[in-house]
Amino acid sequence: MALSPRPGRGRSIGCVIRPEAPLSWRWPEQDARSVLKSNSPAQGRVSQITKGKIRVEDLDSETAMALTIFGIWELAEIAYDDILNLSRSLGIALDGKAAGYRVQDREIGINQAVGTRGRVKGAEGYQAPLVRAGSKLRLALPEERHGARLSAPQTDWDRLQGLIAAYRDGDIPVARAYLQTHAAENTERILDLLEVWAAEARDPDLKKQARAALYGLGR
Repeated sequence: MALSPRPGRGRSIGCVIRPEAPLSWRWPEQDARSVLKSNSPAQGRVSQITKGKIRVEDLDSETAMALTIFGIWELAEIAYDDILNLSRSLGIALDGKAAGYRVQDREIGINQAVGTRGRVKGAEGYQAPLVRAGSKLRLALPEERHGARLSAPQTDWDRLQGLIAAYRDGDIPVARAYLQTHAAENTERILDLLEVWAAEARDPDLKKQARAALYGLGR
């Protein structure tokens, strides 16, 4: 699956596109604006971590977008315009979703924030991987995702976060059962994504937890 931009693809949600807006990079040697022209910086980082086993362009659209965001900003809140610029560079549209939805190619879903980070007030969790609060976007935490979405995953990002949630619920036996049930045909790829999560997580507890899960699952 090629992630190069396509003319006429991509949508904005009440937002003016400013291609020259600066991005805050995690990899200081990269020109921040280069991501607007190419996804090669993210591809290179992911390929390095997974020893060439994962290429961003081979992933489904939501996973490719979420993984790229995680590699650049991790779980931080980011200006909507910066994410919009990235989405247009990858040819993946940002699409606001009210509730449950079927994933579409070349799109990534966004849910409106409910409550504070880590606590989804009056709701069962976010179906979409991205959460919007005002002019900011961020990736939903595994514990914030809707149980129905993680128990019937549509993307590899769902499976990754479902695996993390399963490990937290019952350690390695529950995590292994989740993989067997929801990722029997692509277990290695989900573990590769978990390696990226472990490598790029800034929170020491998240990093330690991911590494422990990888070890217990034979990585």
